[in-house]
Amino acid sequence: MMGVLVHVLGDAVNNIGVIIAAAVIWCTDSLGRYYADPAVGLAIAFMILLSSLPLGMQLSTLPLFAH
Repeated sequence: MMGVLVHVLGDAVNNIGVIIAAAVIWCTDSLGRYYADPAVGLAIAFMILLSSLPLGMQLSTLPLFAH
């Protein structure tokens, strides 16, 4: 159940990040505005990595073979 909650919250945060990046690109005139999208993409990838580590550690304690 924890994995589902983390996934739903992660999706919500990712969507907010994409909306903010789109607003930065749309509303500013600086050439640096084009770095907003890759920065959000890297943040999303980092967040996915960090959120998957605890879940993977929990799963690694489960026995792989039942006797």
